Amino acid sequence: MKTILPACGVLLLLLFSHPLPAYAWPQSTPDTTDVAVDHVLQPIEVTATRYIREILDIPYAVDRVDRDEIQRAEPGLSLEESVRGLPGIIVNNRNNVSQGDRISIRGLGSRASFGVRGVKLVLDGIPLTMADGQSQLNNLDLTSAGQIEVLRGPSSSLYGNAAGGVIQIRTEEAPDRPLEVTPRFITGSHGLRRLQGKAAGTAGGNRFLVNFNTLRFDGFRDHAFARSTGINSV
Repeated sequence: MKTILPACGVLLLLLFSHPLPAYAWPQSTPDTTDVAVDHVLQPIEVTATRYIREILDIPYAVDRVDRDEIQRAEPGLSLEESVRGLPGIIVNNRNNVSQGDRISIRGLGSRASFGVRGVKLVLDGIPLTMADGQSQLNNLDLTSAGQIEVLRGPSSSLYGNAAGGVIQIRTEEAPDRPLEVTPRFITGSHGLRRLQGKAAGTAGGNRFLVNFNTLRFDGFRDHAFARSTGINSV
């Protein structure tokens, strides 16, 4: 055994010290003169923060009220009728059309003596809030509202001057069906009378919706008489 180990070491030394030949096979270059290669890149879509997403996929405090909840057994005199069950928002209905409701979201807007301050109102993408931060609810027609969204917290700054929050109202969409006329009459105490007529459908391949309403309200106190007439269309 003592004579075999040195002999094995000598053989290994001679094996690794001897240069081994290297072989390389030539590679054939494919002919691409007759082959047209087109590279199509996928489009990249860039959107702003205010876009349509699932309500569970956004990290904001948002609540939505649909058309059935807005127009179900409600006269449509105040925004308080539609958002009274939402958290973080308080609407004081003073039953005075000239002053409107007082809206407070998480405490902001509660000090406004009249009108709405600190809360931005948006109707069909058009802001109803003026440059000084004041909003009036006289132009709202809740009888034709299809959706109300309330955005609370600091994320409302995405809409500009809206420290308290944003209330976004969208008019209901015109249906894709033949012409349909829906009358509605509401009466109540203190001389409440409201007549509403809605015509919606399809004509000539175009969808339309026309809503007409007139209101008369004597009020439960002196000098609270109110009368208004409005019409809007989509």
